[in-house]
Amino acid sequence: MVIPEPDVARVATDTATGSGTVAEGDIGLMRLRIFAWFWALAALMHMFGTFTVSRARYQLDWLALVDLAIGLAAVVVLLRPRTMSALMAVILLTPISAWLGAPRLGNHWLLVAVIDLGLLSSVIPMLWSRARPVLGRLHDDGLPIARLMFVVFYMFAAISKVNSSFLDPTVSCSTLFFGHLLETAGVRSIDPMAGSSWTYLVPVLALAIELTTAVLLCFGRTRLIAAVMLITFHGVIAFDTSHQFVDFAAVVVALALLMLPDAAFVWFRSVSTGRMRQLMVLCGLVVVVVVALLAAQILDRADRHVRLFDLTRNLLWWAVWSGLLAAVLMWIITSRSRRADVAMLPGHRALLVWPAFVALIGLGPYLGFRTATSWNMYSNLRTADGSSNSYLLPVTAGLDAAQIDAVRILESSDPGLQAYVDSGFVLPWINLRDHTSTSPDASITFERDGQTFTGEHTRSDPELSRPVPWWETKIFGHRSYVPAGPAVCQDSMLSAR
Repeated sequence: MVIPEPDVARVATDTATGSGTVAEGDIGLMRLRIFAWFWALAALMHMFGTFTVSRARYQLDWLALVDLAIGLAAVVVLLRPRTMSALMAVILLTPISAWLGAPRLGNHWLLVAVIDLGLLSSVIPMLWSRARPVLGRLHDDGLPIARLMFVVFYMFAAISKVNSSFLDPTVSCSTLFFGHLLETAGVRSIDPMAGSSWTYLVPVLALAIELTTAVLLCFGRTRLIAAVMLITFHGVIAFDTSHQFVDFAAVVVALALLMLPDAAFVWFRSVSTGRMRQLMVLCGLVVVVVVALLAAQILDRADRHVRLFDLTRNLLWWAVWSGLLAAVLMWIITSRSRRADVAMLPGHRALLVWPAFVALIGLGPYLGFRTATSWNMYSNLRTADGSSNSYLLPVTAGLDAAQIDAVRILESSDPGLQAYVDSGFVLPWINLRDHTSTSPDASITFERDGQTFTGEHTRSDPELSRPVPWWETKIFGHRSYVPAGPAVCQDSMLSAR
């Protein structure tokens, strides 16, 4: 039986109570509730990151307090998706968390923060107008602008990987992570240095998937295919337990669900009980059992307490992801609808400033004013001194004076800085200052402008102890890089970034 698509996605307030709830039979309600649930889950996956948990445990600062508040609000949304106040608390607190955490910030959390600012902007007119309820604004203006921001983000993320180093299997992040994925599954990892011809297929295939998905997102006829590719591809990547990809996958899945047409949510509602619930539970149990069989070898690789916590978080995500993927695929099989004609433009065109802001962040490496957290995660992209290893944009605007003034660490008693000696990365001088001015005293030997400098005490050195303006580190952040040769994959955030 084919369920017809509703003519409109009507959202209405409960005028009797004034509580802001919406009509029970409205498809807009279903879409908002499902998005709210997965958006809260994405926030919780971020909170479950070992860095956030350890920070709250050992360093109870403002960032830890805000993150804990987000986690509590997210739990409320997971338990009661109808709770508008808890959802708005998550949306309001996330940008604050991102600002306090910058510049040590993941791309996924910055994306969530910017999208939340767009969602907040969509409901701000309700402070002065009673023309439409808050949920009406959120549905008609907030969700379309979130979709458009995600498309812009994903386009830049895919384009950043069109470079010589990402396609080089000996240094590509795709080859590295694919090897870790195989190890998680108990399969012998690949050797990227072996020169095997099939290893070249890994980065090519990864790039093809991301570029294709970015293009398919732009058209109603293909947007449904793109949504399935997003859910599948990033869900599979999250099985790499060597890295914390679950949080990014949760964000992508929540935004991919927004690309589904109204007919999908009508169908979800009609089969939300009975067989569909049994299928989702069964898929979740299968994934949990399969992954649990690998738990022993996973726990043997690191501290058991930390790994057990990570494993619990991953099991929760994999159970949810497998059930969701099964539901989406079943709807596609049983439905004749093959399009996803959802609104991509908000009713208020002033909100388009947010997709433009997302694009500006993505242009940061090519303009030169920002290379950290610029939608270029794990892309092997290198932009320095007016040039780039990108095939599409080999020349940059050259606004990278901070990045050109790079430092090579030769020796240091600071374990975080010593990591740069072992990795071969150089880091901008401003990054070194930001680290040494806020870290315990240490000795250091480094090379700058062809000269070698040695200091016994970083805290007593007038330059190394001079604080960097807060706005400069948060807004114009730069990351370390390999100055020559292929751009080696930087799969973790070093102490001075």
